[in-house]
Amino acid sequence: MGQTQPTKAMQRAARDAARHAHGRFTLLAVAGALALVTALTFGRMVWDRHDFVLYDDPHYVTHNPLVSEGWSWHNVAKAFSPAYPVVGNYHPITVLSHMLDAELYGVDEAWGHHLTNLVFHIINAMLLLVVLERMTGNLWPSALAAALFAWHPLHVESVAWVAERKDVLSTFFWFLAIGFYTFYARGSRWWYLGVLICAMLGLLSKPMVVTLPFTLLLLDYWPLDRITFLAPYDSAWRRSLGRLILEKVPLLAASLASIALTLNAQALSGAVVTTSRLPLYARVMNAVHSYNQYLTKTVWPTGLVNPYEFSGRALTPISLVLGSVGIGVVTYLVIRWGRRFPYLPVGWFWYLGTLVPVIGLVQVGIQAMADRYTYVPLVGLSIIAAWGLRDFLAGSESRTQTRLWLGLVGAWLVALAALTCVQVGHWRNTITLFRHTWRVEPNNFTAAYALATGYFSDGDLPHALEAVSAALRLDPNHGMAWQCKGRVLLAQHRWADAIEPLSRSLQLGYAPHETLTDIGIAQSRLGQATDARQNLQAALKHNPEEFRALVWLGVLAKDAGDVPGAIDFFQRAHALRPTEPSVNIMLARIDLADADSDRAQAARNKIEAAIGRTKEPRPYWFDTLAMAQAATGDSTAAIASAERALALAQKEKELDTASAIQAHLAAFRRSEQVREELTAIPALAIFDLFDDWLDTTRK
Repeated sequence: MGQTQPTKAMQRAARDAARHAHGRFTLLAVAGALALVTALTFGRMVWDRHDFVLYDDPHYVTHNPLVSEGWSWHNVAKAFSPAYPVVGNYHPITVLSHMLDAELYGVDEAWGHHLTNLVFHIINAMLLLVVLERMTGNLWPSALAAALFAWHPLHVESVAWVAERKDVLSTFFWFLAIGFYTFYARGSRWWYLGVLICAMLGLLSKPMVVTLPFTLLLLDYWPLDRITFLAPYDSAWRRSLGRLILEKVPLLAASLASIALTLNAQALSGAVVTTSRLPLYARVMNAVHSYNQYLTKTVWPTGLVNPYEFSGRALTPISLVLGSVGIGVVTYLVIRWGRRFPYLPVGWFWYLGTLVPVIGLVQVGIQAMADRYTYVPLVGLSIIAAWGLRDFLAGSESRTQTRLWLGLVGAWLVALAALTCVQVGHWRNTITLFRHTWRVEPNNFTAAYALATGYFSDGDLPHALEAVSAALRLDPNHGMAWQCKGRVLLAQHRWADAIEPLSRSLQLGYAPHETLTDIGIAQSRLGQATDARQNLQAALKHNPEEFRALVWLGVLAKDAGDVPGAIDFFQRAHALRPTEPSVNIMLARIDLADADSDRAQAARNKIEAAIGRTKEPRPYWFDTLAMAQAATGDSTAAIASAERALALAQKEKELDTASAIQAHLAAFRRSEQVREELTAIPALAIFDLFDDWLDTTRK
């Protein structure tokens, strides 16, 4: 006769006995140790003051108006509006979390945003530990699975990249939903409300949570024991399966709504890659290859980069067949052994199923695969590893062998944590990240281009030019890269040299309103005012809200003596960006040409507010403030501001600017006001017309 199968009551009793054996204190101690090691492993991104990276972080935080403008109910409503997707995604809860960070730390304080990511990752690791332990009664396998989740290098991208807040935040709600579901499955129906709320919050954080109902169905088999192993010919089994699926209908409905919102957001942003650019057969081959690559990098996590490009993949029909056979063999084995080792099918199908939304069959973006996509799927493999080790050691009769295996596992965890710490270091800033990627994958176009943006942002123009030139050798038909090269040359004041790459960008159809503006700037600096006006006006026809085109047309009008025209262009620019410091300074300086004391006081207020909004005010801004202070009769303040302006100009070695400010300072010391004609206002010293180019770069 066969052995009697344990009843659910017997299994629950066994779990309770195991839980009583290790005690609540032990669980808390393990959770504390897990949190401490995780904090030490990832903490350098906080105490080393890691910066934002110029790859999605500007779109999510630093250049996101909803975040930079601060918390308001109006912005909260906009965050929930499907008409305002961020980088082709609808995730309003994630946007709200960035808004709260901006309130807590400030928009530009990257360390604070990194800290929030780290806190969520630590909480997620502890939640996974507690949820697994509550479901199984097995502390040490739960601890191992949680440690693998917490310390694996594949998860660095999700934690160290501020733009991936959606990963750690959505997973927080995912694990909470599983916790509530555990209580629900064990008798208290009211807990289902918690499951539903967490599922909806998770979906509003990242739509990858659409597979939550599928993972709950897996957990119904093990470890919740709500259904037996596959028995499709058993009517009672089919009824049980139908009941379990039916109870998840509200979750499935929420998932379908999330899919609809996501597809709408991606359509609005044009993020979905068409089959004409990437055929279906290539997507299938890439999907199979990615499944196997994720498995390989789970065991041997080397060569981790961002992004993995299709150009670096050896996709052939042979690789498709071999990869498919490998996945098929593993699937057959876990099903065959699933009754004896129930965690095998649960962990394996968790891995396969949760990757489906991001495996690339619906391709969004340029990446062939991404480390961040493993944040939740790796839980399945961690479960297999942890409970597989438990069963393997349970069958060992040798204490020496047991100790040896435990030592090897401990060494593996230490190695993973060490590799994670090194990987975190690569995410220090844009340059370190993409220099690492370019070193690992020399043919990675995106790495070379993004490295150029990093150097450009740091003012290292020679290295920026070198990197973008390398990117163009890899892809000579990339309009954005040609535009970048042109802008680097503009920043080097190589006006004539800049026109050729900018014209190439225009021919390739990339962002004509931006490129026409750049060409107009170059032509104006070459003295070709007529051609410059034509291109700047053409830029406005493509986009009437092209800020730099309006500003530069105002500068050209000013230089031509067209006072009303200049004021009109500057005011239109101000209407687009009412808090932009340079525009406010310019308008205030124009107002100071009038002898009216009320206008002088208003100009002073405007200038003080503008300077207060920036960390790096320019010399002529303080000079303008000094003029306003002198116009309002405050000579002492005017002298102090002019001295500050002079010191800043001398520090930045702007000799012509320093000479002009020195003359103004002498007038202020004589208690005289300084007035100037509109054409004499040094517009180029007030505006930095290159500072917003990263705003408009799309990656």
